[in-house]
Amino acid sequence: MSSAREVIFQTPRFLFRLTCSSGHPWIVYGPDTGTHWGPVQCVKCAAPWVEVETLAELAVPPRHRFRVRLRQADGVPAQEQVVLADSYERRDGALVFLTGSHVVARYRQALGEPICID
Repeated sequence: MSSAREVIFQTPRFLFRLTCSSGHPWIVYGPDTGTHWGPVQCVKCAAPWVEVETLAELAVPPRHRFRVRLRQADGVPAQEQVVLADSYERRDGALVFLTGSHVVARYRQALGEPICID
């Protein structure tokens, strides 16, 4: 796994789906087929990742970085998340981020519209 400092200078070239032992999926980017920039374990249940599937080799890296504000279950603003994606749209009450035709993030708890950082 690359350090955060190394990730800043690398270009996302691949899109992966990680799946934990409980079945939760997580979409991440990586610079090559052997490296991904995902969390070390499942963010929902802390179970280990048991499957890594390559979804796509990207012809070009994601075009934008979006900042989206998320709220906790009680409605209090909790955190900001940065998402690499080409675009976003609203689907069935969720904010959905896309890279090409792939959904890379989906947030039901988003507050307002995302802000394009670059």
